[in-house]
Amino acid sequence: MSNIHFFLQGKGGVGKTLISSFTTQYLKSISKDVLCIDTDSVNHTFSQYKSFKVIKYNIYNPESSFLDETVIEQMAEFVYESNNENIIIDNGASSFMPLMKYLTDNEIIDALNEAGHNIYIHTVITGGQGLEDTAAGLQSILENFQSTSVIVWLNYKFGDILMNNKKFNGWSLYKNNSDAISGIIPIDFNTSQLFQNDLELMLGAKHTFDEAMTSSKLFSRNRLKQMKEQIFQSIEDTELSCFTSNGEQDD
Repeated sequence: MSNIHFFLQGKGGVGKTLISSFTTQYLKSISKDVLCIDTDSVNHTFSQYKSFKVIKYNIYNPESSFLDETVIEQMAEFVYESNNENIIIDNGASSFMPLMKYLTDNEIIDALNEAGHNIYIHTVITGGQGLEDTAAGLQSILENFQSTSVIVWLNYKFGDILMNNKKFNGWSLYKNNSDAISGIIPIDFNTSQLFQNDLELMLGAKHTFDEAMTSSKLFSRNRLKQMKEQIFQSIEDTELSCFTSNGEQDD
């Protein structure tokens, strides 16, 4: 059946769609069977990656602050019945809490597991001003999805990720939930301005690494190649079965 990857975080602008895009690119490098879904009704950024052929579901009405239960039921049924090897679901910050409540109240994760799907919840922790908010988002995820594999991405773009001068693996939040956190993936690219410029141009154009390298000159192409190899290696280092070509279920 499918490896279903939900990308959830209650703080906007911290790189959630970025990690959705990196995961999609990596999975496409090992499997052609990757289905992408964008449920961010406020800002459909993920669907702007044309090469991903993203399906859009407007599950949330920002004016009423309610989920559209008809649309989300359609999406849930679609995912439930899917036989795609990999499914990426990128959700918006505004619908983080409503979607999480829907998934838990309706036991959607349990139903997907019973159908033979493997579920992974991805979230991102960032340094700087978003540190406490993203940590709170992770805590909510761990409380609501206690029997589901959680993958934490550490985005160092905005600064060091330190809580009380401790790195993530020294936080009590991590230590108390280390069994549930099945993978940690750092995003810690070269901080030189040239690397950052290349990355921002790629992200602004909603291009993949390969698309950006095709249209770049030699030195920019080399920098993009380094970043791609670095993030792909970090994903591989988790040694999770969902990131292997055979996709056997984790123990």
